[in-house]
Amino acid sequence: MNYLSVIHWFKLVTIILFGFSSAFGQTTITLLDFETTGGYTTSITEFTDGDYDYFLRTDGSDITGESFSNIQGSYYFAAQDIDGENAPLPVNLTIDNVDITGYSSLQIKIYLAEDDDGTEQDWDGNDYVHIDYDLDNSGTYNSLLWIENEGDTTNAAPLIDTNFDGSGDGTEITDTFTQFTADISGIGSLLDIQITFNLDSGGEDIAIDNIEIVGSSSVKPEPTNHATSFTANASGYHQIDLSWNDNNGAQAADGFLIVGKTGSGSFYTPADGIDPDEDTDWSDGDFKVQVDQGAQSYNLNYVDDAIAYDFRIYPYTNYGADIDFKTDGTVPSANVTMHTAPNAWINEIHYDNVSTDTSEGVEAIIEYPGDYSLSDFSITFYNGGDQKADDSHALDTFTEGSSANNFVIYSKMISGIQNGAPDGLALSHDGNLIQFLSYEGTFTAADGVASGHTSIDIGVSEDGSRPATSSLQLVGDGTQYSDFIWDGPLPATFGYPNNDGNVDQSLPVSLVSFTAEVKNDEVILTWITESEIENQGFILERKETEPGTYLELDSFRDNPALQGAGSTAERHSYTYTDRDIKIDKTYWYRLTDVSFDGVKTVHDDWVLQVKVTRPDLNRIDLEPAYPNPFNAQTRLTYHLPKPTEVRFELYNPLGMKLATLLEENKTAGTHNLYVSLPEYPSGIYFVQMSAVRFRKTQKLLLLR
Repeated sequence: MNYLSVIHWFKLVTIILFGFSSAFGQTTITLLDFETTGGYTTSITEFTDGDYDYFLRTDGSDITGESFSNIQGSYYFAAQDIDGENAPLPVNLTIDNVDITGYSSLQIKIYLAEDDDGTEQDWDGNDYVHIDYDLDNSGTYNSLLWIENEGDTTNAAPLIDTNFDGSGDGTEITDTFTQFTADISGIGSLLDIQITFNLDSGGEDIAIDNIEIVGSSSVKPEPTNHATSFTANASGYHQIDLSWNDNNGAQAADGFLIVGKTGSGSFYTPADGIDPDEDTDWSDGDFKVQVDQGAQSYNLNYVDDAIAYDFRIYPYTNYGADIDFKTDGTVPSANVTMHTAPNAWINEIHYDNVSTDTSEGVEAIIEYPGDYSLSDFSITFYNGGDQKADDSHALDTFTEGSSANNFVIYSKMISGIQNGAPDGLALSHDGNLIQFLSYEGTFTAADGVASGHTSIDIGVSEDGSRPATSSLQLVGDGTQYSDFIWDGPLPATFGYPNNDGNVDQSLPVSLVSFTAEVKNDEVILTWITESEIENQGFILERKETEPGTYLELDSFRDNPALQGAGSTAERHSYTYTDRDIKIDKTYWYRLTDVSFDGVKTVHDDWVLQVKVTRPDLNRIDLEPAYPNPFNAQTRLTYHLPKPTEVRFELYNPLGMKLATLLEENKTAGTHNLYVSLPEYPSGIYFVQMSAVRFRKTQKLLLLR
């Protein structure tokens, strides 16, 4: 057999061996063949002096005196006398972050060669090449495949060091590229390979090719069974307890994906290979969470009261790109409608002051307290040190203070309130948690009415430097807790509306919408209030430049149509027509409400900008919806210069088509489409008009 035949025979054996390995489930995870640049990093810049000193990817043309056979392509990586060009030894070649998720029985396969002149090798006792590995970026490398000389000698052959003791005792590395294999112990998600070179003299060389990582896939099939006995139960006003039985079959689940929704929206449907991100804040009406197999329960805290929640549960195996959901068959579902909580909140607290703590106390507000028994309301104080409840006070032991528009303030002076870092307090009704607040940090309650709940830090605190006449308070305007913000320390106002030094805490006019429609060379302004408290009336202002000065357009003092509704919890609608306008001009409008005691509130967040134009009847156009926001119905006005097929479609914010509102041929002229959405909940929607070479989309805000 001649030399060429030997080479071909070696290649055949290598291919057969590799194929045999693959037949037993070995899969190539990554292959670095050096045929192209990249795929690795080096601790020093690659170099060659064109002669005998080099450290680089090469095809042999830029180095001297080396001769290899069985090269696995055109390029390989080679090193010799690395410090000959003043490089500090040792140096590294690293392959970072190989994704090994879902693989086991990992191995490295690597081709190695060394220029052998057939008579004398040049490796000395301090020469070595070490191939090591690290799993999941632990920072600790483990020995994988080491090459040393055959002892503490000079000019010896490089051999595999089978026991990693610094002395070569295994297979010799020759000038024929030969594949070596080593097992990688353990499993994980990421694998790093590091090759360390310490070659410091001429003739001490190594060549590397085709670094391959292989492994056996550990991907499991989808779970056999769905979960059983899936239930959702309301625990108080703001917690949902989910429970189920894993119902393991022949293939047990690794975990369970729970998806939820509110209203008439659609459930998120999982797809194999897509590991979903968690979404637990309900801000978009959706919920997703993954729970490990064996948990068989999950608690949702701080959900809204008086809302219906729907859930589904999907078992899955594997993770990441290999995740496999069971979606066939009947997917277990559960639903619950939360109880309606009283509209009540903690409004003021004082717990720390200069010198000995005095005048400590707490205050709460309840809407329609006559509908309840005060003895069913309690404020429970918590010690953040052990996360346990200290003492509890029923609200029938509090002193009734100021009241306005069915809201009543209750306060109590309580000595010994904890000084924080952190501590907290919980408001409950009939044993059901309404609020769990804390100051100077957060913690999870270990017992009592807030057990299992994590507190919400109010964001302000008392540091013991302020007088006993100060407190922390909610300030602002509104009709529920979320309308206010915590502030302080401020002068204490127990029993009375809080005051930030400028205006009293109040429950003023609550605007729902402020809209404008240009029609027949007039601007028709419409606004709706959700509620009003001591509202004497409105002042309407307008300006004609930006920036510019607002001038009074009309007032409740002169126009009865602008007089307020006093104090009411019902919606009221107001309309005003501005006829003193000019075409092709822009106007800005804003509202101010005035209380009976003369306090003005400017609604700067509801400023309208209106451009007055006449519709161009020579082109297709869609005017802004009016009113918008809307409750029962809104009008879409559109213009057609000639008979045209028109289509209106309704979409949700995710781009999902909900309905076709209109699809028909229309005559030339101006048309109105009246839209009412009785089957849809409050929220943002998009309506799109399509015609010949025309498409326009508008946002609609539906308010129930």
